[in-house]
Amino acid sequence: MWVKNFALADGETVYLKANYKDRKWRVKYDANGGEGEMAPQTFFYGGEPDALTACGFTRTGYQFAGWATTAGGLVVYTDQQPVKDLTQDHLHFVDLYAVWTPNTYTITLVDTIIDEISGEGGQGSVTATYDAVLPTLTKVPSKAGYTFLGYGIASFNGSTYSPILYYDANGTAVDGKKFDDSLLLVNEFRSIWKKNVAVPVGKTLTYNGALQTGVDASSEGDYTLSGHQQTAAGPYTATATLVQPTVTAALGLVERKWSDGGTTEAKSVSWSIAPKTPASL
Repeated sequence: MWVKNFALADGETVYLKANYKDRKWRVKYDANGGEGEMAPQTFFYGGEPDALTACGFTRTGYQFAGWATTAGGLVVYTDQQPVKDLTQDHLHFVDLYAVWTPNTYTITLVDTIIDEISGEGGQGSVTATYDAVLPTLTKVPSKAGYTFLGYGIASFNGSTYSPILYYDANGTAVDGKKFDDSLLLVNEFRSIWKKNVAVPVGKTLTYNGALQTGVDASSEGDYTLSGHQQTAAGPYTATATLVQPTVTAALGLVERKWSDGGTTEAKSVSWSIAPKTPASL
């Protein structure tokens, strides 16, 4: 700026006041992983502090925390914070980047096996952070006669349910699974178990002329039997076949296995009816 043609008396002082009314600077907003649109905002240099535009961006699973001056920086300005003269360059853009804080979610861990039977000693719940690996559990449930397989949800293919494991038997996230969009509507993981079924034992009976049962049926419906009843004396072989449960949305018990080796194939069980002794004839 040039000033000329001032007529001043000797020793007189002249004060000049700068006029910045036409000097502007602007803020450009970056979603930084979020979604939506925000128009640039114009400020006048030297004016009163003016509030930043309210954040118009959103991000699934996150809360807006404020604005940073770099994409990976910490919060420098809060939402709608009044600011003044962030730059002295006319028409210069100041870039502000949204900072996002991931949400946390509490998931209930249900230890029900079947009917009134539940596992014992489980953690009860877990707090997960969005887009982070599910945290390792400090405790997992147990129950005599059952093996805990993990926690998960039921997947329905149109006719049957099948389990999707999110935690394994040790309480570790399966394949590093994260809490993501697919779990936003999930508020509980159900426990998944197999039952260890003892192989039935055959009896040695004595002929009595009536129908006799040489292998007892399962009191809990764990297996079915064939060839376990006869009337005549002789050696017999019964077949015990495990009854696999129907998997439901509630999960719980999803498999039965023989406790002698963790197998599921049918078992052959020997039993017999001895003839009457001469003394009893």
